[in-house]
Amino acid sequence: MLGFSTYAALLPDLRDEWGLSNAQAGVVGGLFFAGYVSTVSLWTALTDRVDGRRIYLVGSVLAAAGSAGFGLLADGFASAVFFQIVLGVGIAATYMPGLRLLSDRVSGPYQSRYIAFYTSFFGIGTALSLAMAGLITPHFGWRTAFIVSAVGPLGAGVLVFMLRALPVHGGGAISWRTLFPVAAWLRVLRDRASAGAVRSLAARRKRRGFGGRARRRRHGSGIRAGADRSRAELQWGDHGILRSCRELGATVHEHAHRGDLGERRVVG
Repeated sequence: MLGFSTYAALLPDLRDEWGLSNAQAGVVGGLFFAGYVSTVSLWTALTDRVDGRRIYLVGSVLAAAGSAGFGLLADGFASAVFFQIVLGVGIAATYMPGLRLLSDRVSGPYQSRYIAFYTSFFGIGTALSLAMAGLITPHFGWRTAFIVSAVGPLGAGVLVFMLRALPVHGGGAISWRTLFPVAAWLRVLRDRASAGAVRSLAARRKRRGFGGRARRRRHGSGIRAGADRSRAELQWGDHGILRSCRELGATVHEHAHRGDLGERRVVG
């Protein structure tokens, strides 16, 4: 997670240094989520057929490569887009597979508690990413901030890979149909209880994201306040988008891959 908010924290500096337009700066940040959303189902489905520790390790390496590559090689719009996509793909390969690794190793009444701890640490990782970028950049430059952020996913990948291996639950050959089970997703979305939970999550995240931006626009003033507000809007808007993606993906995946289409209680 150390690289998650580095670009958001340093966006004003990078925009000025590279002469990016506001639209280009937004595209760079947005394509991180394109990398995440387009591959999260792939990585999650693979956990039924491949040792989740290996998937997590691959994701950690990709996330580290995205952060380190940005710091070492990024010099403009195109290269920044590429490394942000790689970072998004890497985080997609760690978050949901990591949740699967946890749920496979903890059962009973403690499972929901541990899962709550796991999901809450996403916010802590985001905060640490922001703080690290802010502390390192004034003294060593923005490139160093990106390079240092690559240490986090590498360390996490090594620690997770040291866990005891468990038997893989799924079976059968890997195909596009199993990696992207569109029919199962549609079956879940046709279920009234599941579709209601998905719509509720989407509406709540949209309301929080846009409501927070409107409040900041009303209360902010001055050039400095505007710059600070832009950082805050970008960061918390991005955080809300990704949290929506994670929660919606988790809901659909759990129903589709476990075959549970009954009534479920979703905790936001």
